[in-house]
Amino acid sequence: MRWAVAALQHFEKPATIQKCFESEPLVQRSTFVLNVTTILTGSYAAFVLVGVMAGFLTTDRMVAWDLYPQYYLADLMVRNLEQGSLQSYDPLWFGGYPSFTFYGGFPYLITALLHFASFKYLEIATCLNLVIFSLPLLFTLSVIYYSRAFNGRQGDPFAISFALLYLTQLSNPHQGPFGIFGSLMHGHFAAFSAVVLMTLFFGSLERAMASGTRTRLLVTGALLAAVITSHALTTIFCAFYLAVRSLFCNRTAFFRLLLTASFALLLSAYSWMPLLFELKYSSSEIQGMIKDPLLILFPGLLHIKNCLSSFTTGFPFGYLTVTFVVLACSIMGAISLIRSNHFFLPVVFVLALLILPRNFLTDLLPVGIHYNRFIFPMVPLLIVIAVHGANWLAAMMSHRKPGIVRAMVVAALIAPLFWSLLWAGVQNYTARPWNSITGSALYEHAYRACDSAGLFLPLQSESEISAISAAKQVGDFLETQESINRVAVQSAQGDVHRLGTPHFLATWLPLMHRIPVVNGLLAESSFSSGFIIPVFAFLTDGMFWGRDRIYDMFIDRPTPEAMLKRLAMFGVRYLVVTNREFLPHYVHRTASVIGGVPTSPFAGDFTAESRSLIRLVKSVLPFHIFEIDKPRPLFSAIDYKPYFYVEEGGLSFRSFSELWFQFDRLLDYPVIFSEKSYQSLAETEKQAIGGIILSYKKGRVLSSDDLEPWLATGKKVIVLDGLVDTTVSDLTGVTIINTGQRDKFFIDFARAIGSSDVSYEEIVPTTNSATRFEFEHHGGTIINYSYFSRWESSSRKQTIFQITPSFMYVVATGPTTLTYK
Repeated sequence: MRWAVAALQHFEKPATIQKCFESEPLVQRSTFVLNVTTILTGSYAAFVLVGVMAGFLTTDRMVAWDLYPQYYLADLMVRNLEQGSLQSYDPLWFGGYPSFTFYGGFPYLITALLHFASFKYLEIATCLNLVIFSLPLLFTLSVIYYSRAFNGRQGDPFAISFALLYLTQLSNPHQGPFGIFGSLMHGHFAAFSAVVLMTLFFGSLERAMASGTRTRLLVTGALLAAVITSHALTTIFCAFYLAVRSLFCNRTAFFRLLLTASFALLLSAYSWMPLLFELKYSSSEIQGMIKDPLLILFPGLLHIKNCLSSFTTGFPFGYLTVTFVVLACSIMGAISLIRSNHFFLPVVFVLALLILPRNFLTDLLPVGIHYNRFIFPMVPLLIVIAVHGANWLAAMMSHRKPGIVRAMVVAALIAPLFWSLLWAGVQNYTARPWNSITGSALYEHAYRACDSAGLFLPLQSESEISAISAAKQVGDFLETQESINRVAVQSAQGDVHRLGTPHFLATWLPLMHRIPVVNGLLAESSFSSGFIIPVFAFLTDGMFWGRDRIYDMFIDRPTPEAMLKRLAMFGVRYLVVTNREFLPHYVHRTASVIGGVPTSPFAGDFTAESRSLIRLVKSVLPFHIFEIDKPRPLFSAIDYKPYFYVEEGGLSFRSFSELWFQFDRLLDYPVIFSEKSYQSLAETEKQAIGGIILSYKKGRVLSSDDLEPWLATGKKVIVLDGLVDTTVSDLTGVTIINTGQRDKFFIDFARAIGSSDVSYEEIVPTTNSATRFEFEHHGGTIINYSYFSRWESSSRKQTIFQITPSFMYVVATGPTTLTYK
């Protein structure tokens, strides 16, 4: 209670803890000793980081898990800038998606500007390598800058040491995406960049709130805008930080904080406004929750838990010692801050730990993000608190002899970190700098243990991997084919060992050959990924990732032909796989499990029907290229009148599309949807509609007044999950269907809408670019692109519908022009 009262009294105190120890007589320190300690610590950190990251000093592309697709994104940003835009429509991934709307573009913008600043002398891959190489160094500098706002210069050696600890720790990418491994090797380039910018922003904010010159406020706002345009999760963390920070400042500081945030929002509006307005069209759902974020925050604990499966694996005493040093310093730092009435850092850290990475947040913020990744932005806060505790301990122990004694205390706190790096080593990103150290055998034990758990991904250059030459031959072959449409690429976990990444071909084909693939890395960006990725999980040994609702459901006929039909629906002409079980002469498949995740959840035979749908056209071991029979064209005329879906409080069209996608027979009878009301549609569009589907909340009782407007249209009406009042006398033309009864739903729905065969005929467009379509037709037209919300017609009367499962649909009346806005 006493602390709570003190906290309330502290609201009107100065905004920062500027060099909070300087007024204390305990810290009559020697500037010379401090400078020497800082230089030695910084030099050692620079040696370690440069040695670890030296592999990026190359013109070659580097390969490791999700890292490789970053080169495609950097290349895409360059192409966008050459066309005069920061965002665009990219038809090469996931059937088309809006580039850099759901994925932060600022880090790639820096890479592109470096390319242009060299007058294109530096290749795009080289520029990205340079930016990645600099990130660990910049992170260390940003931590120093942030720490100085609270601890002064005397905390620099500790800030450097703790930053180095978190950069080099043996982290699990699925649990905590911080450190070089999780943030760079696992492909979290944008997240790492955003955390560096966030840490600089926090340091600048403290200074701006204390003495806010106009220049300082503008720079602080620009840093926040850079965070907003870099990474969504880090932006949410910044918003949380600012909300709590606003409670611990006086009126003047609060005004400066508000001014800074407003300027940042204005500067970054081009990025966050489209994201908010179109969030419902993105694909991702809640993922990656963690049980104990505290375990991840302290290095060594997670490493011990994951790597020490037996006594023979070795024991990394160094990391365990460092864990206790950081834990002890952070506890002392929090106590010291609270006792001195500086509550903000402990409060914001504890609140963030209790709220942000936890499961219940999914109910408050149902956004498709990896909530466990809130751990990474918490690391700079923890470091600053730990530095404060280390400073307090050093000040107490060096009261009488502030020079030599302080240096000894600093050395005693830092020594375990340096010792652990020598013994346990850092992860094998390029090569270990200390191969000859006596403790290398212990490192090998830990390395093998982690390697068997899948925690290590050696960084390799593209030219060092032999299987990549075969993958390039696949691209060369596909480029020679007259008609490609799209290519589906199996992203198998086994490709990590063959190619260094499961996403090599899915990146290589669009990057080097401009060949469209239906899969890719950015599952969050495309509505269609929820329908594409599960098909791979059923059909091949490809990993399932992204949304899991469709994966968990039972598809009507989980057979090879059913899955091939779904690929063909997305315009896939070629399928590239590496698992031999897929070959037609291997007629039997069995379910397999990798890392506890089922990868082939059906056991089916390749029947004669399967073989008629696909044929092997080329093998470039370990790859096999199959051609799928009769893929849907990118533009097709349809002679069927689809039903118009109306959301009336029941299933959203998105949820309905997932239900519809389960049944093979329904795939031939698409359903359309628009935010526009039926009454506002053009007459030609109303005539092209075969019926109305009304989706009500389960148990809703419908009266004559509810149904009469729809019956007046003269269309057939299907009511989903509604109950009809007994007073309704005429139900002619109305079908009531309960979506909860799965088998009955399929039978009733198929009977209601599927009365004839549906034909799809290709339309050859006169213009087909990333931002413009032109074609001529009279009648219903399906455009096989998944993202529809930002396309507009040259005719104001023409509606661009969404059509199941995730395509565009228009009723054409002659020459038609669609433009991406």
